[in-house]
Amino acid sequence: MKFSDSQIKKLAAGIDRYIEGQCEIALAVSGHAEDEYFIEFSQKLCEQTDKLVVIKKKTDAGSLPGFVLKDNLLWSGLPLEKQADIFCHIIAQTQENGAESPVSEKDDTLAHMLDMLDFPVNMKLYVSIMCPHCPVVVKDFIPLAFYCDNIHLHIIDGSLSDREAADDSVMSVPCLILDNDLRWTAGADPGEIVRAALDRDPSKLSAESLRNFLEQGDAAAVAAMM
Repeated sequence: MKFSDSQIKKLAAGIDRYIEGQCEIALAVSGHAEDEYFIEFSQKLCEQTDKLVVIKKKTDAGSLPGFVLKDNLLWSGLPLEKQADIFCHIIAQTQENGAESPVSEKDDTLAHMLDMLDFPVNMKLYVSIMCPHCPVVVKDFIPLAFYCDNIHLHIIDGSLSDREAADDSVMSVPCLILDNDLRWTAGADPGEIVRAALDRDPSKLSAESLRNFLEQGDAAAVAAMM
């Protein structure tokens, strides 16, 4: 997918409007075929606003490139059109140290379930810039990653990542995949998915989730599951 100067300027205007001072985010690159596309986009965006600094960060070879908005929130897509405002709000929220997640403000039951989630859970959310329903789903799931560090949310633009979408057998968007296993399309409900994560047998976690355990220093918990 190509991007235009007008789309870049619109996103830059949103960043200028929502962000106070200067904000730094990382761009994960790994030698993937799409790396240069994201690098070019980032350079053009930073030329239009002095409030955003994008720093390249090396990740595992072959991994999808994307913007690291939190340690547990990766956006592998270009935040254009209806997704632009969401992207700006996320960056603004990362600036608010200690800011309360919208989860705790509107849904005590969901917050309680997230509090019970004591192991890493990987969620892939496939979206498309052209999809009218995707921005709503993105808005619903981003607060989970802000509230709970054990939620590892990867937002993927399927139109930019055809191979990955094919590998995950994604036929339509939005599509939410839990731990490379369970999946929901269209009206994915955050509460239903968090409950499904809680009800899963921890010994059947994906390799990615187990790796997150080890990276967080929880080797003893992994051993207890074996």
